[in-house]
Amino acid sequence: MVSLTVQAAAPPINITAHGTFDFTTPNQTIAGFGGAEAFYLSYLDSHPYESEINQALFDPAQGLGLTFLRLQNLYYQYNGSNPVAFDPDTPKVVTAANAAHGTPLTLLMSSWSPPAAIKSNGNVNNGGTLNTVNGGYNYAGFAQFWYDSLNAYAVLGVSPAYISIQNEPDFTATYASCRFNPTEAPYGSPATSYAGYGLAFDAVYKKLQTLSAPPKMLGPETFSTTNFLDMAAQIPTSEVGAYAHHLYNVSSTSTNPDTGLSSFTALNAAYPTAMKFQTEYYASPGINNAWDIHNALTVANDNAYIYWGLAWPSTLANGQAADQEGLIYIDNPFNAPSSWAFPHGWTYNDSYYALKHFSFYVRPGYVRYNASVDNTDERVSVYQSTDKKTTVIVAMNLSASATDGISLSLGNVAYTTSTIYRSTFSTPIATGERWANLGGYSSNGILLPPQSVVTVVLSN
Repeated sequence: MVSLTVQAAAPPINITAHGTFDFTTPNQTIAGFGGAEAFYLSYLDSHPYESEINQALFDPAQGLGLTFLRLQNLYYQYNGSNPVAFDPDTPKVVTAANAAHGTPLTLLMSSWSPPAAIKSNGNVNNGGTLNTVNGGYNYAGFAQFWYDSLNAYAVLGVSPAYISIQNEPDFTATYASCRFNPTEAPYGSPATSYAGYGLAFDAVYKKLQTLSAPPKMLGPETFSTTNFLDMAAQIPTSEVGAYAHHLYNVSSTSTNPDTGLSSFTALNAAYPTAMKFQTEYYASPGINNAWDIHNALTVANDNAYIYWGLAWPSTLANGQAADQEGLIYIDNPFNAPSSWAFPHGWTYNDSYYALKHFSFYVRPGYVRYNASVDNTDERVSVYQSTDKKTTVIVAMNLSASATDGISLSLGNVAYTTSTIYRSTFSTPIATGERWANLGGYSSNGILLPPQSVVTVVLSN
């Protein structure tokens, strides 16, 4: 007697959305994805499982494959006694990240504040602006600070490809910060007088041209895109390597990320062909990060998306960081391992998987083309390698309750193999689905549970 087991066919997918693609007109070329290790550097470079964490972030085969690393200019800590001891951690972080990636990363360095000695409040923290010398703002001193910074970091083996003269010049923080207006004229509500961003940018640019290999300069890295246009308009266009912005006060962590679409549209309309980087943001819940990345790439037309924290300590909830401030949650390495929340002192956050749905297969040099979908729950974007042999589609269901099925019109895509990866953020990270391999694409469509993201890879 022979016993046969017959596996039931998978139930048909109820198609509620249709994705279509147009490859006739290219949009922007993707420069890459990344994150910042600007604070808590010692947590990473002193961690006994540092190599695991760096592999998860930078390894192009086993991790996210990030290609950008954003750093803080900590030269304001130099006290005049030892020109190489002002920042013991950044060189270690860069060396380990490069090793995990296999080739050197693109480094972006931002200043949170110049030294207290050239600040109007005599303090690195609490905002302030440049001090005044002979009746004018100290742009020369600020330019010298950047010139000295880059020379000092070069001695440490850290040479950024891009610099930003001031992180969030439109925001006063209790920590390291410095305020600028677009010009020296009073600005904002209530109107306040600060040094002019455009004048500071120009002074730094001209000073750095005396270096043998000056970095490209990006800006204005405003806290929100609300102030971006006014600030960016003051930068001499010939001096800009890329226009950079953040998403705070535009895409709120507690509201619909689409509230920022009008600002993104205005940003792209002002600089339609220029390089544009989103250089800092995080959001909660995790699905919102995928939504924000989609909006930045498809509406702002950004060439690069750089997440806020790489490895970041935080309050835990449901097995991951509650605020999603980092891609990875990291335990304090200076505490006993018995006190750690996780066996190896770190874990993935949902933000990690949200970014992976873009960063792992959408590589530098890929070009974004137009995509559309006929269901308001869904968002779809498409990217293609320059040789046309790889096409990457990222689709997401933003509904918190509806399960949808999406079909993709692939008649104009040549491919012989396909793979689908899915994350469902409405399920717990500890027991739910993250970056699950669903096999190849079928004309039956793809099931999209609530708050899920899929990456479809088509190759020939």
